[in-house]
Amino acid sequence: MSVEMSGKRLKFLDASKGIAIFLVVLGHVIQSGLSMNENGSPFDNVVYRIIYSFHMPLFMCVSGYFFYNTMNKGIKNVIVNRVGSLLVLLLFWNTIHYVCVVLIRMISHEKISFSFNEYINELLQGYWFLWAIMLYALVVGIGARIFRERFQLLGILMMTPIILISPVRWVAITQFFYFLVGFFIKKECNKATDRARRRGINAATVRWGLLVLFIILECIYLRTDALGIGAVKDWLDAVIVSVKSNDFRSICRECVELLLFYGMGITGSITVILWFRHFEQSGYNVLMIVFGKLGRYSLQIYILQRIFVELISTKAYMSFVTQLGRNPLLSNLNLFTYVWSVLLTIFWLLLLYFVSSYIMKTAIGKMVLTGKVYRVDSNYVQSAK
Repeated sequence: MSVEMSGKRLKFLDASKGIAIFLVVLGHVIQSGLSMNENGSPFDNVVYRIIYSFHMPLFMCVSGYFFYNTMNKGIKNVIVNRVGSLLVLLLFWNTIHYVCVVLIRMISHEKISFSFNEYINELLQGYWFLWAIMLYALVVGIGARIFRERFQLLGILMMTPIILISPVRWVAITQFFYFLVGFFIKKECNKATDRARRRGINAATVRWGLLVLFIILECIYLRTDALGIGAVKDWLDAVIVSVKSNDFRSICRECVELLLFYGMGITGSITVILWFRHFEQSGYNVLMIVFGKLGRYSLQIYILQRIFVELISTKAYMSFVTQLGRNPLLSNLNLFTYVWSVLLTIFWLLLLYFVSSYIMKTAIGKMVLTGKVYRVDSNYVQSAK
């Protein structure tokens, strides 16, 4: 999830990943705080809904952009390095996660049980993001080489059934579109830039126009039923029900909502990327440094927050709420959403960043947080601090 071009890092993309991982952790903190609210769902929270409308599309777009360079290194590099390293990460951290689950049960004096099915379910569902990236590497890496340059998309579509038969097919196929957008933006970016210059298209106009469009789409989205990360499955279920009841008006409405879902994801992702590009060029150094550092360790933070934020802190908080008999964070929902959740997110990001940077100083640490086996580049470690 990092890339260098001609020896120079793409700082605006690092920063884009940084804001994305910030939103990932913020979303999970809000979800944890609302976990004891039996009368509603996290999607009733407006901030949570906005976060989930574009934060994973942003990750996927940037990942697809980076993958274009990876694919050009050869299919062997794609399969051995990308797919192999992701498998190592999945197996290692899912095992650590399951051990933590068992330890929490012991501490809580719950019945201790070891279930292989539970382990596999967590492996498939809990780390769906890593599975999705691995599937995309196979589909795009192989599919883009079936035909010549002009027909790469056709080859990729021919390989798409690999995603549809996978255990994480619904969420993976939903997010695949964004990965492809990032991939083809990288492929065509030089041509598109040249065309824009010839036509006199102003970068500031595009940047502001996309931001306004994204805000408009968000306002419309907040008035509709929420579609989650696996939106295609929700959409298909709703369409099937509408077809059975011959409600063609509902079918049209569901199609519009799906288009709205993808429209927000694309406009939100490109808007963030273009604004960070502007911030880099305009000298917003502090902003770029902070989010750039988070972006460099976004994969590592994502992996560690699964255990520290989603598991340990959530379980501890739920135990505290059970003993207390009430949920203190929800005594003032606005205060929780706009203050406490943000402060908790900053705390977790700082902690996980320093833990990641410390672990990455050793070869073994880099292996367990990247899945790759190689010697540590001391210059990289120093530059990441």
